[in-house]
Amino acid sequence: GLSFPEERSCRKCRISIVISGHDSARALVNGSVRRSMASIRWSLVASLIALVILLTCASAHEFSVGGLTIVHPWARATPVSSKNGVVFLEIRAAADLRGGDRLISGRSKIAERIEIHNHVVENGVARMRRVDGVAVAAGESVVLGPTGFHVMLIGLRRPLKQDDMVPLTLVFERAGEIMIEATVEPA
Repeated sequence: GLSFPEERSCRKCRISIVISGHDSARALVNGSVRRSMASIRWSLVASLIALVILLTCASAHEFSVGGLTIVHPWARATPVSSKNGVVFLEIRAAADLRGGDRLISGRSKIAERIEIHNHVVENGVARMRRVDGVAVAAGESVVLGPTGFHVMLIGLRRPLKQDDMVPLTLVFERAGEIMIEATVEPA
């Protein structure tokens, strides 16, 4: 069955849209038409406008250069006393990116330095280890997420607050530098 209302949001654009489905759509689902065709058309138009806005926001939170696209970079909010933060993202390499590429470093004004880490399990204990880079093959994508590779912000100069944008420069072996902004989401 259908459920109403449904909320869609984009933290980067700070837009939240509630799609109620309108009574006319519910009436159609229930098998009786209580609204005029004009009302039904208006419901469809409003839904399409909301969809276009959300798709625009989603595509706006991608950053591309040299055959690489960084998709939805986000950071976790940190407590005031935290010295380190973390950024997650997806790296997509174009199919024609001969030899792929490698994320090798980064920098940000918000932290003293950036390191690339991975979670490893040693003797049943999960630990973070610094790595030299993260490879992405042509036509493939790599997700840097909470249980694998991730970007560490070491020596935060200020806490990461929900809904803030964190500017970063990611450095790739072949593509060079990509300037991005990570949305800070709840911890």
